[in-house]
Amino acid sequence: MDTDERWDNVNVLTNSDGDLEINNSIHDTDGSKAFGIKSYIPKRSSQKYLRPIYIASGIAAFIIIVIIIITVSVTGSNRGKGTDSSGLLPHGLILHNNDSFWSYDIKNDKAAFLFNVASINYFDVFSRKMIILSATDASKIISLSHKNSNPIQKNTSFIFEERRIKPQGIAIDFITGNIYVVDEISELVVVINPQSKNYNILLSDLKKPREIVLDPVQGLMFICQVSDSILKGNMDGTSLKKIVQNSEISAITLDRKTRRVYWVQDFISIESSDYEGNDRKLFFADSVVIVSLAILDNQFFWLWPNYGHINATLWSCQLHNDTCEEHVMHKLDSFHNAKHIKPSMYQNEDSPNLCKVNNGGCEHLCLTTRDGGRSCACKLGWQLNPDRKTCRLVTDFIIYVVDDLIRGRIVDNTKTALIDVFWPTLYSVESVKTKGTIDFDYDLTNDNFYFSDDVQICQIKLRSQSNQTVLMQNELFYTIEDLAYDWLTGNMYYSLRSKLHSRRHYLMMFNVDRGSEHKKVIANFLYDSVFGLQACPYALALYPTKGFLFYTAGEDTQRSIQRMTMNGTKLTQIFQIPYVHEHRLITLDYEKDKVYWIYSTEDSFTKVKYADFDGNNEKIIVIDSMRMARTISVHHQWLYVSNDSSIWRVHKETGLGLVRIIPTYEDDRGKIVGARIISSSVQATGLENNPCAINNGGCERFCFAAPKKTCD
Repeated sequence: MDTDERWDNVNVLTNSDGDLEINNSIHDTDGSKAFGIKSYIPKRSSQKYLRPIYIASGIAAFIIIVIIIITVSVTGSNRGKGTDSSGLLPHGLILHNNDSFWSYDIKNDKAAFLFNVASINYFDVFSRKMIILSATDASKIISLSHKNSNPIQKNTSFIFEERRIKPQGIAIDFITGNIYVVDEISELVVVINPQSKNYNILLSDLKKPREIVLDPVQGLMFICQVSDSILKGNMDGTSLKKIVQNSEISAITLDRKTRRVYWVQDFISIESSDYEGNDRKLFFADSVVIVSLAILDNQFFWLWPNYGHINATLWSCQLHNDTCEEHVMHKLDSFHNAKHIKPSMYQNEDSPNLCKVNNGGCEHLCLTTRDGGRSCACKLGWQLNPDRKTCRLVTDFIIYVVDDLIRGRIVDNTKTALIDVFWPTLYSVESVKTKGTIDFDYDLTNDNFYFSDDVQICQIKLRSQSNQTVLMQNELFYTIEDLAYDWLTGNMYYSLRSKLHSRRHYLMMFNVDRGSEHKKVIANFLYDSVFGLQACPYALALYPTKGFLFYTAGEDTQRSIQRMTMNGTKLTQIFQIPYVHEHRLITLDYEKDKVYWIYSTEDSFTKVKYADFDGNNEKIIVIDSMRMARTISVHHQWLYVSNDSSIWRVHKETGLGLVRIIPTYEDDRGKIVGARIISSSVQATGLENNPCAINNGGCERFCFAAPKKTCD
């Protein structure tokens, strides 16, 4: 029998390279072994049967027998399988355990095997056409459907892959076909177009999102934040709000006919409310943990998980005026360890689809929104142009580090959705004992994120997948205080603080393209026996097009801000400032040629000063209600200041208009340990006339582009 005719099992596995493999296995329906048939022809009669007429008759008989066997076998192979002759998934419930899908026939109260899929995490059903699933051990979204409308054969395709997330909940917009995915680890929601493969992070800064359900006709989505709340918003991510707040919320489903949302409360009871969170009712109180909910044909279903040797159990009741009447138990004798249930039915596909023709006029993504409308969105790393249809690459954004993740956001406080620039990227450090922040810089042209801990400087890419690499390991008796990257020459500047009073502090540099084996000492500083920071360079800031290097230097109980050229000459002390031992103490305003620094930070306010590059025209800003500032950046007319929990924006000259821009929704989203603005308007300046761009400017070791080209 041909393999394509008997593809009953589809096993999705992960190989050593992290890729998914599809294994097909063929077996008899009853599990019996195949057997052979021997024909015995007496030797004395063999010549008789070699006559042409007998040979032709034998061949014809053999063909007829084979056809009969295949027909019987195919017919038998469909028995007990959850398929129909149309090749569609059956009408009813779809259930899964760790490694297989089954259908449940409500009328006959029987579960039937569909196919095997190893390591299933979560799934949804698209109008009986296909199953969309995520695998537990892989960062991939997969679709399963009947191949060529044949109920025996299965078609498997990969829709999405991104190793930096782990998909959990999945929901399908049956109007547009867009797929919504919840990532509980990075606490975000992703929207994917399976045809174009375009995708974007719809929402972030959520709090343990577990499940997502959609009402595409109304253009609404509901997100279950496990053990916290239920969020409601438009399917384009706008107008997000909490409609239910409780500490023990788990599974969720919708009754789209009555526009009610149902959820598991306290693990053993089911409650409901309308779409606004009002008219809250107790629907059913149980005594066993409930793990999954579904509604189909005016019947409500809930699932008990396995308990030791007791198999998972399916329950149902008739829905009547939002009450549960005559609940019934359905034993799943042939199906063990059920995890989730989803309805398989024809959806309301006659609803207007404004995205059907020419993608709704949208360049990248067309999203369903409130009351049958449509909204255009861009793929990750791009943003809408003023026409609200076409897209452009994001070139101005804020990078911040929260706990062990690097994140990026569009600099636009008017938006709350589709504002991420790249996937949250995991990084690792060896030690940050001497400082409470992560020092970093970013090369916008080459997508290189540089950061340091106490002992090393590392590199990782943000817009594409890459592994973290070590660029430089420092000496044994020194710690790295800060780093700054010169985007014109590729030179990396960093400060070293000595642990021993017999040694000096250093301001160093190396070229990231030529390697850290060749380093240059820009300046060295005396060690103070009392404070250990006498003139030690701490926070760094570069102005590559002017050739300026600014840094703070510790002296006794004061710090001074000093300026020199980037090749280490023309040292100038600008002014004294109070001792504030935090990271991004200074930043530069490249448009107005100003230097900003955190002057003092208290429990209820923060003071920021700014002045000209020569120290003149000093002014002060008082930022009320902004406490314990740690980092500072300037972009256009705005000043961005962060503390442990948030990033705030104020006017850079008045300190007015304080707005929190990060986090967007939930508080307590982790500790922010670094933040700065990245802008193409800054890093693109001087690139066209860069004297060091070609062949390192003709320099053997180091090329310094400004104030005039010099070699070292």
